[in-house]
Amino acid sequence: GSGSGSSDSDSDSGNSTLKNKHDDEEKVQLGIDIASASERQNGILHCKTSSDSGLSSAATSGATSVTIGIYMLNLGTGNGDGLERGVFFADFLMYLDSSGEKKDWHPMKELAFSNSKGACEVRSFGSGIRRVSGQFFFSPDLRWFPFDSQKLEIVVEQMKTPLSGWVFRGSKSLSGMSPSIRFPGWQGSLRDPTNHSQANCKTSIGYKVYPGGDDLSSLGSDFTNETFSRFTYEVKVDRPIWQGVLMRFLPPAVMLIPTLFVYLLEPLKSTVSKVSVCSGSLVTIILFHSGVVSQLPPVGYL
Repeated sequence: GSGSGSSDSDSDSGNSTLKNKHDDEEKVQLGIDIASASERQNGILHCKTSSDSGLSSAATSGATSVTIGIYMLNLGTGNGDGLERGVFFADFLMYLDSSGEKKDWHPMKELAFSNSKGACEVRSFGSGIRRVSGQFFFSPDLRWFPFDSQKLEIVVEQMKTPLSGWVFRGSKSLSGMSPSIRFPGWQGSLRDPTNHSQANCKTSIGYKVYPGGDDLSSLGSDFTNETFSRFTYEVKVDRPIWQGVLMRFLPPAVMLIPTLFVYLLEPLKSTVSKVSVCSGSLVTIILFHSGVVSQLPPVGYL
């Protein structure tokens, strides 16, 4: 009897262990929680949401409203080249919900990430949640390099149904950022500097006009356009000041220090040594500058 009770207890324990393991794997797969206990207490970091789409109610009357939200899990630089190249990696959950959703509703067949670099990997978790990972283009602003700030955007556009049939609606409760997100080198700027319980991101609804439709044919235009709804998720990141100082300003300063000792020598002696030291420092500075420039795209203001 005791042996039987012991085996039942071991069986229950084993089943419980397997269930917990399965639950943990599912959570990690969804990216819900790899955070520490203190980070979990902070909850979801929500984004600022702009409700002004710039569209009149008449333009979207009769259109199906689709609620959309992006919850960022991980960020990274594209191919390890740094953000200076205008590419970043993003891994996020995308929520889609329609009040008029049908049984055979497949929204991803109609949507596109207009700034993606190649195809994105999309995995479905039920009818309304998808995990998306891929690389995305953005326009880097390097005027204050190496103390620059960048705006990383993910743009979702409807590519099949025009604005008269489909319009995005942003959701503040669905858009945000995981407190356990990791972005090496830019980690400190992911939270809003004025409110640390809020992410340094925002969402907005807009529209994009493409050629090929018939919206303007009634106006007597020589060409036709089609207007589609778009959703933009934007993260603002700032390069750490200490990184710019240590990597861009400290090395040249160290290179130039030996030239200062040249002035301690007698003016009319050791001329060859003085020229050698100064020439070596000059060549080193030129090579350092070339290395920095090679990491940056060709822009007219640098």
